[in-house]
Amino acid sequence: MVTSDTRKGEILLTDLTKSYGDVKAVRGVTISINPGETLALLGPNGAGKSTTIDMMLGLTRPDSGTVSLFGATPAEAVQAGRSALGGGNAWPGEAWIVLAVWSIVSARLAARVYRRDTARV
Repeated sequence: MVTSDTRKGEILLTDLTKSYGDVKAVRGVTISINPGETLALLGPNGAGKSTTIDMMLGLTRPDSGTVSLFGATPAEAVQAGRSALGGGNAWPGEAWIVLAVWSIVSARLAARVYRRDTARV
């Protein structure tokens, strides 16, 4: 489990769980990523890395726990980022996270369309 102080502008996953039938893909993951930090998710196939990222991006809903990107849900963060990129005042200077998240979302969706292994994206 990786944790750090809560600060404005962070990515915060709190006690995430996700099951697929009897398979517990993610069990109580808590991660805090602050500006300037880099985090790598390492583990064998089936460890829940891709599922955790999917929950962070809003592509999969956790069974329990919360995801916060700059104090908002993933959907709210993407919308606020769009506003910031379009000249709005939402999170000026922090649009990089939206671009990074959008890049990952786009790559994962393209992988699904072309039936590629999304764990590699």
